Amino acid sequence: MNKDINASNNQTRTFFFEVKERSDRLMNYFLISFFLVGLIFARYYDTWLIGFGVGGISLLAYYSTKIALPNSSLYQYVLSTVLGIFMAQFIYQMHGMFEMHFFAFIGSTMLITYQKWKLQIPILIVVVFHHTSFSHLQNIGFSEIYFSTQDYIDLQTLITHLLLASVIFFICGLWAYQLEKYSTLRKLNEEALDKSNQQLRKFNQELEEARQDADQASQAKSIFLATMSHEIRTPMNGVIGMSALLGETLLTDEQRRFNETISTCGETLINVINDILDFSKIESGNLELEREDFDLRRLIEDVLDIFASRAAQPHLNVIYQIQENVPQQIIGDHLRLRQILTNLVGNAMKFTERGEVCVFVHLENTGPDGQVSLRFDIRDTGIGIPEDKLSRLFKAFSQIDSSTTRKYGGTGLGLAISEKLVCLMGGQIWVESTPDLGSTFSFTINTYIGNRNRYTPLQDEKLIPNKLSTSFSKKFPFTILVAEDNQMNQHVILNILRKMGYLPDLVKNGQEAIEAVSQKDYGIILMDIQMPIMDGLETTQIIRKTVIKQPVIIALTANAMTDDEEACMNAGMNDYIRKPFKPEDLMNKLEKWHLVPIEK
Repeated sequence: MNKDINASNNQTRTFFFEVKERSDRLMNYFLISFFLVGLIFARYYDTWLIGFGVGGISLLAYYSTKIALPNSSLYQYVLSTVLGIFMAQFIYQMHGMFEMHFFAFIGSTMLITYQKWKLQIPILIVVVFHHTSFSHLQNIGFSEIYFSTQDYIDLQTLITHLLLASVIFFICGLWAYQLEKYSTLRKLNEEALDKSNQQLRKFNQELEEARQDADQASQAKSIFLATMSHEIRTPMNGVIGMSALLGETLLTDEQRRFNETISTCGETLINVINDILDFSKIESGNLELEREDFDLRRLIEDVLDIFASRAAQPHLNVIYQIQENVPQQIIGDHLRLRQILTNLVGNAMKFTERGEVCVFVHLENTGPDGQVSLRFDIRDTGIGIPEDKLSRLFKAFSQIDSSTTRKYGGTGLGLAISEKLVCLMGGQIWVESTPDLGSTFSFTINTYIGNRNRYTPLQDEKLIPNKLSTSFSKKFPFTILVAEDNQMNQHVILNILRKMGYLPDLVKNGQEAIEAVSQKDYGIILMDIQMPIMDGLETTQIIRKTVIKQPVIIALTANAMTDDEEACMNAGMNDYIRKPFKPEDLMNKLEKWHLVPIEK
């Protein structure tokens, strides 16, 4: 605090020092001018001695004081006195001409530049002394002092002149005082502004450093999540893939239950990873919604099919109802809408042991250009939620209490992700619940009516028989190249393709893939991204530039971030399958790209 005050005082003193220096330079010109004016006036009545003598002594007095005491204000008071003496000199030289009195006012005005009202006092004293003494001397007969052109100065005239002069000097002093006050206030404001600017620059620098730290932390988090996802998905692809292949063999009932447990645990772990990745994308603002036509009724049926085994249990009914005026085809991100419904229906199924789980779809309102607002209600007759726990429901990594986590499991991310996705779709989500009676989760989305005849992406994900059959390759014939360096993944992919009736070729890196396509025409290339020697992105770019008959290139990778998918598409790939995958995922893609021409 004291340091800031001292710094402020130093800056103020520096400012007024600059004012003094500037005024001194100005006074040099005025004093020289006054001295020269005295010499000009000397020509009229031959007063050279007065012009050189009085004027020279006045300048000598001023400059000697200033040189002897440069840091003192004394020379400024000497200057004020000298300006009054110059007035008296000019009056004498011009034999009492009335206009010569105005030089006193000129001198008083010049002193304002120092911004010191006290400097008006010496010149005022000189003027008062000169006028009273010289007028008296002239009145008593000393006419050669030349104070006035009048023979006699009465007291009333003298007092009037002195009062008028005092008023002018007072105004000049007041002006100097106000100027000093304004300059001081302005300087303090400038110092405060400069200090604020310095603090602002400091805060901005700290904010920029914090932003850079946050960006680095966010980048590190993204790298960590991508690496974690890749490293977990790679072995899980082997677990889930082998479990699927094992399910195609002859197993006893006990062995089949063991195999289903392995598959369920693997899928649960992948779902946890997917939830964390989705939440990270939403929080960072990197999640963009797709706009595609899809069949709303079919989407709801597909969601309910996921829970078919749970719904088959006694004492539990799962139903859905779509209002008649709800359009069958709508435009939006069907994958994200299905994710929301899967989370909400999954929660309802999880917490409802008996009773019913109902899904209702209503048309809220319509707008121009086919815009519609839809409302979804997911009602259950489960355990319900206490009112004091509702505020925590949509917070990330939060559940009603720890006993809920122990009994029902879950990461607490599903509802948080659903809320974010609903907001991205321009809607709202809320819940009404009564303990022991059940809950109703409702949300709205804004969308558009779709074209009933347009291709719907959901056809890519239609239900496919569990049994892998060689008849599939006859229906959808392809020459397939697999580019994969991981031995476990090679084993999974090749076995799935062979059970589907294909005879795939295998390469272990991008360089081998380029050599393979130069010797043989392939319809499909399943391309891993992270491979030695040459990765999948660079390999794809080379294939797109050099191969005449272009194959369909499908990324088959454990990378699961949005940027990874965009990088694959930008490199020239046609589609994307994330590891771990199920046989039906691969079958859907092969069916999708059958007879689709690829241009170079």
